[in-house]
Amino acid sequence: MSGTTRVAVIGCGAMGRQHLRAAQGLAGVACTALFDAEPDRARSLAETAAPGPRVVASLQEAASCADIAVVATPNASHPDLVSELLDRGLHVLCEKPLCLDSTKARELYARAEERGRVLACGLARRFYPAFARLREALAADVVGLPAKCTVRESGFGWPYSRWHFDDRTSGGVLFDAGPHVVDVLLHLFGDLELVECTHDAEGGVAAEIRMTLRARACGAPFDIEVQVGRSFPIRSEWRIEGRRGALVVDLRNLDGIELVLGTGPKTFRATSLGHVTADPFRLQLENFVGAVAGREPLRVPASDVVRGLEILEQAAHRAKKAQATWTRAVPGPRREPRGRILLTGASGRIGSRLVELWAASGRLGELRAMVRRYDHAARILRFPVEVVQADLLDREATRQALSGCSEVIHLAAGSDPDRETRSVGEAALAAGVSGFVHMSSAALYGLSLPASLEEKQEDSVAEATGDPYPDGKAAAERVVRDLARRGLPAVILRPHIVYGPGTRWSEEAMQLLLAGRLEVLEGGGWANLIHVDDLIAAVECARAASHRAAEPFFVTDGTPLRWSAYIDAHAALLGIDPPPRSSSGDVAAPGTRGLRGWLRASARPLGPLIHSREFRALVMESPLMRATVYRALVAARELAPLRRPLEALRGEGSPPREESRCDPAWARLQLSTARLSNERFRRATGFAPELTFEEGLRRTVPWFEAFGLLPGPGRAPARSVAEAFEP
Repeated sequence: MSGTTRVAVIGCGAMGRQHLRAAQGLAGVACTALFDAEPDRARSLAETAAPGPRVVASLQEAASCADIAVVATPNASHPDLVSELLDRGLHVLCEKPLCLDSTKARELYARAEERGRVLACGLARRFYPAFARLREALAADVVGLPAKCTVRESGFGWPYSRWHFDDRTSGGVLFDAGPHVVDVLLHLFGDLELVECTHDAEGGVAAEIRMTLRARACGAPFDIEVQVGRSFPIRSEWRIEGRRGALVVDLRNLDGIELVLGTGPKTFRATSLGHVTADPFRLQLENFVGAVAGREPLRVPASDVVRGLEILEQAAHRAKKAQATWTRAVPGPRREPRGRILLTGASGRIGSRLVELWAASGRLGELRAMVRRYDHAARILRFPVEVVQADLLDREATRQALSGCSEVIHLAAGSDPDRETRSVGEAALAAGVSGFVHMSSAALYGLSLPASLEEKQEDSVAEATGDPYPDGKAAAERVVRDLARRGLPAVILRPHIVYGPGTRWSEEAMQLLLAGRLEVLEGGGWANLIHVDDLIAAVECARAASHRAAEPFFVTDGTPLRWSAYIDAHAALLGIDPPPRSSSGDVAAPGTRGLRGWLRASARPLGPLIHSREFRALVMESPLMRATVYRALVAARELAPLRRPLEALRGEGSPPREESRCDPAWARLQLSTARLSNERFRRATGFAPELTFEEGLRRTVPWFEAFGLLPGPGRAPARSVAEAFEP
């Protein structure tokens, strides 16, 4: 090869876009062809590139205008595509996994050698600075011989497609995320031995895989605990513990590693930040082009690719089902449906929990789960539940999703809640459903509930707050009441703080406490709680209710709890001191701040960005930024009203008043002074919550452990739940 290296990208989804960007940023390389089984997707990608690559209709056409090919298609298609491209004379860089079995991988490498072509597997982690520095630190014996390694990785929120949840097409999470993890471990420690593997599949596709691997350092064995999954947004982190300290890689910052020496109050932490580096995919492509030209060896040798696949094959063969101790059969009454029940928002936190509990009760056959995208659907696709993909704003797709359904449980909460609710509600009315349960929220009165609610409870009028979430909930309720007047048999549920496995208010409490970003407001108010399992039971009660005139019902456990007790109980589980206290007067109630306060709160998150070295370097070093942003800032400083705010942003003038470390949403929650009653719902349906907060928190502990929100999986909490409630 000489001159410009021509690249054909085969597969124009998310990874195809990554490789196109890499090719466009590399000198001496040009993307000349795009191919996809769906030509519209290739044309859409071509429109984003300049100069535009040619959209081709076949691999033969791609081979006629390229020297190398990058394969970024669904996993099961890799072997056939790689074989054909090699036969057509192209060098091939194939996204991981090269194959779903090691035997086929050996055959492909042999085929490439026979044809004098270079075959590489896209394992881009080798090109991340953090892992290079991790390897250097291990070689330099910075923390001593490794005694333990823990790997936690989450793909939650990745733009998944339906094929990712087909084991035959993708190999599941084990072969989707596993190749990256195993390859880096082989690179760091040499050969590995599989000890055990567990999965969480319940007749569907596993969302979480856990492996125990064994490696050796100077002949001394140590264990590697691996957790890879898609179902929860756990912190993705690698931690190698040695005799003298630990090395940590946070996958949110792959430019550096953290060094931790000592324990307790004498812990020393140092972070190697380094400089922002080139795109790892660009470095990977550069290495591949160099190997094709004979200038350098491949950074990921064939032997490591094959050995990694062998380990994953062993794991797939020996994997056993893990027991989720936080899941049980749904309590409460049961109403037999006449047809399927359409569950909107099925991949959300409450919808996913409903699917889990109904699966434990043997009732999945009653459900049709509706999702807008597959980004967050891994948790429900562990089960053999019927899933339909549709956007509620697409009325025809919604109508088709409702076909054959006799009821609707409407949990979806998108960006346009009133239009979405009207779409599914009108389709349900036209279909003649026998029941429509609408999940609203007490937050329609604002995130912090005013004391005036106590007198009228559900009959209180919801006024506009200026915040999208509560105002959207109020608008959706108005739609349901309008449809009820036209004959839709609807029930409206209004929980406020839902806690328990997989819920926001449990997960965030632990994360914010660990990060030191959660304070208790002295003089703070009440938390109106409901455990997520009791909320699912409330849905069952609502389905069985005879009163269906869209009357709203608060749903709580009947025992309001002080926010200080809620937060302190979570702190007790973590074994940390009760969080600091601050005055509730420092937090403005929503609706009283005015435009100036709203703008100040909106701009505050920009502070750390503007103060960062990276932002200042961008402004000063980029000709475009100097000509626009920098000049605008200089000019603005001459305007008296803007001088002091700009000086504060730059760190000049008088020091700013220290802000509360409490997360703004949690600060506002603690201003809730209303105690909600579930009496109306109890009288109408007989609903009786099963779990007190103490018992509900106790049942959540195994979930905290499993997903890294306690000191470690399998370890007891630092303090017991009972201790958290001691006076």
